[in-house]
Amino acid sequence: MLKGRARTIRVEVKLNPKEYKKLKSDCKRSGFTKSTYLRKLICKQVIKEKPDEEFFFLLTELYNIGREMENVFYKADYLNFIDKDYYKEEAKKWNSLMDLIKKEYL
Repeated sequence: MLKGRARTIRVEVKLNPKEYKKLKSDCKRSGFTKSTYLRKLICKQVIKEKPDEEFFFLLTELYNIGREMENVFYKADYLNFIDKDYYKEEAKKWNSLMDLIKKEYL
């Protein structure tokens, strides 16, 4: 048997329609299956709502800006010269994106 797949005990839970509707809604918002959701509740793990697509887009943008800034550092190290204008532009992008993320998600 694979590690992590040692769950052999099946549990049946009876819910009223209101409770079941809430369970389905919570599972959909979290992105977890009912089983995973209930196991996390039992283990007292914090269940957070799954971020929306814009959040993942913003993470990708942060990653891309970070890569561009890394390229600036490599270029500066190799040439012993910093392209200040390009660096400032990338830093502006980074800061504005961070402000947007803080406004939307924090």
